[in-house]
This record gives sequence, structure tokens and C-alpha cells, in this order.
Amino acid sequence: MKPSLPTVDWHEIYENYPKAWKVFWNWIISYDEICAFDIEQLENRIKVLGGCNFIEFTHFNRGDLYSFFDQKQIYLTTQVQPDHEWTFSIDLDLDCTFDNISYNERKDAEQAGFLEAFKILNNSIKDENKN
Repeated sequence: MKPSLPTVDWHEIYENYPKAWKVFWNWIISYDEICAFDIEQLENRIKVLGGCNFIEFTHFNRGDLYSFFDQKQIYLTTQVQPDHEWTFSIDLDLDCTFDNISYNERKDAEQAGFLEAFKILNNSIKDENKN
């Protein structure tokens, strides 16, 4: 049985967190082992057609997304609780933790966690137009 992978709405991230999207996009296209797909086609799909999920990324998995956020010092953790529900937390610079609600499946906790991590990253990036 294949594990369920979280669905990331890349179009939502592109639209709502443009600064984080730009950092992520530059990161992903800089790694040949991750980026073994047609960049132009993928970018068009995300921007115009509304995104895709992990399965449509050749050689891209959730571990790569965890690594991306680790490099940005946004540490996302998912964990199962004694009641078999899943939660996520985000540590910033190993200092501050944000706890959230419980989810029935790991993929749902990861999906919410990744979205929150993109939001945090976006808010941490200074506007290029501001001095």
C-alpha cells in the first residue's frame, strides 16, 4: 500500500504567497536531481491551470519540501498523538513553536503544515521595494 501524499495547491501558494513562491521556485530549479521535469511546462501548469500535486513532480517528494523549509530555518514536524490523530508544529530557528489542530491523516496535517510554512516564509521576506 502506497502512503498518501499531501496535495499542495501550488497555484494557491503562487497567488497568496508570491515572495515565498519565488524563493521556492528558485530553489527547486537549482537542483537537477529534483528538477527532472520540463520547467516551463510545470510553471505554466501552476500559474495558469491551478497547480498539481506531488505525484506530478518527477523525483520530487515531501522530503524535498521538508529540506527546503529546513534550509530556511522553518522546521515543520508532524506527529501522531496517542488518540491516533495527527498534528503539526513549526519551529522557527528552533525557538518558537506554533501548534495546530488535529487531523485524521498524516497527509492532511502535512498539507496544512506546508501551507502554514509557506505563509510564514512569505511574511519573513522583506519587500524588495521597501528600504
